[in-house]
Amino acid sequence: MPGPLPIGLSWEGSFPKFRNFDPNKSWHAYVHVPFCEVRCGYCDFNTYTAEEVQGVKRSEFDQSLTEEIQLAAESLKSQEITSKSFQTVFFGGGTPSLFSPAQISRVLAGLGKNFGIKDDAELTMELNPDTVDEDYLQQLAELGINRVSIGAQSFDPEVLKVLDRTHKPENVELAVDWAKKAGLQVSLDLIYGAPGESLESWRKSLHRALSMNPDHLSAYALIVEQGTKLARQISKGVYPEPDDDLMADKYALLEEMTSQSGLNWYELSNFSRGEGTKSVHNSGYWKSNYWYGFGPGSHSFIGDVRFWNRKHPAAYSDSLAKGLPIQAYELIDEQDHLQERLLLEIRMSDGIDPDLIQKLSISDQALEEQIKFGYFKELDGNFVLTLKGRQMADRVVLNLLN
Repeated sequence: MPGPLPIGLSWEGSFPKFRNFDPNKSWHAYVHVPFCEVRCGYCDFNTYTAEEVQGVKRSEFDQSLTEEIQLAAESLKSQEITSKSFQTVFFGGGTPSLFSPAQISRVLAGLGKNFGIKDDAELTMELNPDTVDEDYLQQLAELGINRVSIGAQSFDPEVLKVLDRTHKPENVELAVDWAKKAGLQVSLDLIYGAPGESLESWRKSLHRALSMNPDHLSAYALIVEQGTKLARQISKGVYPEPDDDLMADKYALLEEMTSQSGLNWYELSNFSRGEGTKSVHNSGYWKSNYWYGFGPGSHSFIGDVRFWNRKHPAAYSDSLAKGLPIQAYELIDEQDHLQERLLLEIRMSDGIDPDLIQKLSISDQALEEQIKFGYFKELDGNFVLTLKGRQMADRVVLNLLN
């Protein structure tokens, strides 16, 4: 089952005062579709199979989402909080492609009516390649969806078996082809570091993914999350622990092969063909803009307040009868916010702004040490991680703050 939500301050039915509210920040919407046909063994996301959500109908769940959207807009307005039209909308999950085009259309209509969606907005949807066909992708394009993120994870059948991924690798190629025909930008998602995956296996998966000429590639190092099936299998000795040195070699290979294919890193795990194919939605997170998360377990961030919804789809839907389905919130003080900015901005190819370094009182000595270790280089006045530094980004943050 997915991990627990954080423990925050009790939600009293209305938003706390948003201190440090910045009207210049962009707004982004995340819509969580919590349904999956099968739970993958490595997954710790807030997702549920049909057996786990008895009493909650997937075919009607868009009604709960649109109800929350309306309640959120009304609540913000009643407290004189000025929202902005969304710069991006991202349908994540779970498996959003289990929603029908009609359901996607109704959610988009609710967002547009209650908040507004910018004319040039990036509208993204995650896809499981086994759940779509050419007609489905064409209908998404007609609704205004302009970008898809296709979960490939690996093209090695043995790795997919370890991850409990049930899709057929050949269906990824079909989905990419159909998406391109529909005029959609295509991002592929990969995971590396599964138990038993060799460097050569990873090379072959990368080669196959890059041969499809995607606009964007996301490649994430496998994290074995406590409580997952994979974690239990590793603890019982069914599979070995991921090898850190091998993971580093795989990241170096990722850098080499993406660069040769015309994809350049702009965030530790994300590679694009240029400004026009970067994920505007994810960049909104990394740059600490505002986002509103709709759906069970979704998190939101506005001003200095982070809040999150009730987790289980049934509890989420039932709570809408009483108002917003928010479970709890936390207030982020200035120092915490600055440290979070460092954690996020260090991941990006733009690097860390010297102004942020000054606000955090990071010493010249600490910076010079990271440069001496080969973790940083200076670029246009900012401090940017080297390949070596990117492989140790969290350690670099600790070194700077301590």
